[in-house]
Amino acid sequence: MMARVLLVVALASTGCLRGDGAFRCSADTSCGAGGTCAGGYCAFPDSSCPGGARYGALSGPFANQCVAAIDAGVDAAFFDAPIDAPIPTPMLVANAHGHNTAVTSIDVQLTIPSSGIKHVIVGVVSVSNGAAAAADPDPALTWVCPGAATLTLNVVADVRDAASHSRTQVWLRGAPATNMVCQLHVALASACVNVHVGALGFINVNQASPILNGQTSTGTATSAQNNMIASATTNLVVSTIGASTSISAHGASQTLVYTDDVTATALDNTSVTTARGAASVNQSFTVSAVGLWQIASVSLQP
Repeated sequence: MMARVLLVVALASTGCLRGDGAFRCSADTSCGAGGTCAGGYCAFPDSSCPGGARYGALSGPFANQCVAAIDAGVDAAFFDAPIDAPIPTPMLVANAHGHNTAVTSIDVQLTIPSSGIKHVIVGVVSVSNGAAAAADPDPALTWVCPGAATLTLNVVADVRDAASHSRTQVWLRGAPATNMVCQLHVALASACVNVHVGALGFINVNQASPILNGQTSTGTATSAQNNMIASATTNLVVSTIGASTSISAHGASQTLVYTDDVTATALDNTSVTTARGAASVNQSFTVSAVGLWQIASVSLQP
C-alpha cells in the first residue's frame, strides 16, 4: 500500500491533489502503471475485492475501499474504462442538544468538522404549552457562526397537535460554516412552557435536493410508530420524537443519537435516532405510559 501512496503523490502533476489530501484523477494515466481512474479516484488491482480493484490511500471518502463490483463477465476490460464510484451515504458527524422552559429563544453550540463533503445542518425542535390556553409558538431557526453569514434553516417536517398546543419539527440547511464553534439559534414567537432543541451535522447529503421524503405521525399509545417511510438504500433516515411520558426504547434498526427525558408531562421528553434507508422504513419508539407523542422523520439522500 505504501508503494501506491508514493506513486500517486509522484504523479500529482497529471491529476489534482486537493487541499484535504485527496488525489483526483482525470484519466488512467494519472494513476500510473496498473492503476485506473474510477469515478475520479485512482484504483488498483486487488483480488480480494469483488470487482477486482481497490481505491488507493489518497482516494478521499473511498480510501482503501473496494471499488463496487461491475457487471458479470467483465474482467480485465475494467481497466480500459473508468466506472462510476460508489455513492457515499449520508453520515452523522456531530450533534448537541438542550432544553429550557418559559423562554423565547434557545441556543445550542455545535462544531461541524470540515472533513468530508456536502455538509448540512439539521435542527430538531419540540415545543409545548401543555394544557395552557395559548397555542404553541412558531419557531424560527438560524445557524450563527463568527465571521460567517447567518443561515436561515427551512422546515422539512412538521407535526402539530392543536388540542394540546404542541409540535415537533425537523429543519435543514445546506452548506453550513464548518470547523468553528457555531450556534443553532431558535427564536420563538412567544414564550412556551417547554422547548427542546437538537443540532445535527451531516456529510454526503445532496445540496440541491437533500430530502427524498418526510413523514410524521402522532398518537397516545405506548408504542409510537411512524410506518412505511419511503426511502432508499443510499439514504439515511433521521427521526425525532416529542413525548409527554418518558422514552424508554427505539426500534431495532435505529441507532440512538440522544434521549433527553425531563418530566412526565407537557411533551417535555425527546429522542433522536438515525437508520439506514430501504425501500420503506418503519420508525418506532416506546414510551413509559399512555400520553401524547409526535414523530417527525426525514430521509436524507446523497
